[in-house]
Amino acid sequence: MKFHVPIMLELRNNQPKAQPPDIFVETGTWKGGTTALALNFFADVHTIERSVVHHIGAWRTFWTYGHVHCHFGDSRVVLASLCELVLPPVPVFFYLDAHWFRVDHAVGKGEFPLWAEIEAIAARNVADVVVVDDVHSFGTENPEPAWKDVTLENIVKAFQNAGRVATGWEREGCDQVAVYLE
Repeated sequence: MKFHVPIMLELRNNQPKAQPPDIFVETGTWKGGTTALALNFFADVHTIERSVVHHIGAWRTFWTYGHVHCHFGDSRVVLASLCELVLPPVPVFFYLDAHWFRVDHAVGKGEFPLWAEIEAIAARNVADVVVVDDVHSFGTENPEPAWKDVTLENIVKAFQNAGRVATGWEREGCDQVAVYLE
C-alpha cells in the first residue's frame, strides 16, 4: 500500500504526547510523490535526495512553493545537520524512505542510512513522529541485506537505546510503520 493522505493525517494527528507536527522532513525524495502530498498539510516541508537526477527533478517541481525545501546530499549527513542546526525544538513528522536499490544510482551498496537517520532524530529529544516506509522489505535481504535487521521492534529499540521513550504503530496491509517519541 502506498503512503496516502488518510494514513499521513492519521499518523500526524495521533501523536499522544504533543500537538500534531507542522513540519515534515522526508529522506529519499525520488520523484516527489510524498513531498507533493505533504506540501498540502504541513507549514514547512524538507525533502532530502542523494541522486542528482531526482534532486533536480524535485527542485524543478517544487521551487515555486516557498515552504518546500529540497536538500541535496546523503540523508545521514543532511538529516543530522537539519536536526542539529535548522529544525526548531517542536514536534516534526519524519518520513524515512532513503535506501539503496540495485537499480538506483543514488546510494552505493552497503550504505543503508536508516540507523544513522534514527540516531540523528533521537538526539533531538522532541516528541516527533517517525514513519519508516517499505515494510514489505522488513526482515528480508531484498532489496539489500541490511533490511534483514529492520523490524518495528528493532526501530523502537534503536530509539530506546538512545534514551528515548518510543511507542510503535503498525497496521495490517500498510507499507509503513510509525514510532511516536516522547
